Amino acid sequence: MTAEELDMTAARLEEIRLEEEKLRSKLQEQVEEFGFREVCPDGLFNRLFRTVTKFTLADGATLVLASPLPEGAPRNLRLMFSRAVETRETSPRLRIEKIEAACGAECVT
Repeated sequence: MTAEELDMTAARLEEIRLEEEKLRSKLQEQVEEFGFREVCPDGLFNRLFRTVTKFTLADGATLVLASPLPEGAPRNLRLMFSRAVETRETSPRLRIEKIEAACGAECVT
């Protein structure tokens, strides 16, 4: 590379650095003005979306309800639980597993 090519490369790198600074500055201004999520007016986002909290039934929950309730549990816990838990019927499923022969050589005829 000649000295002239090196000078041109250095000048191009400086142009790129200045362009990067300018773009970062613009981006910073956009984030400060609009935030990272608030691109909708205040009320519009809430009209489009709602927060949903979803819980999954813990393993052994039905056993807890079938046994005597722990001290301090509400007396109507079982009723509240039955109202809160939504059961859905699903379509029938078929599960196929390979059965290993447990009897050994005597099973083969």
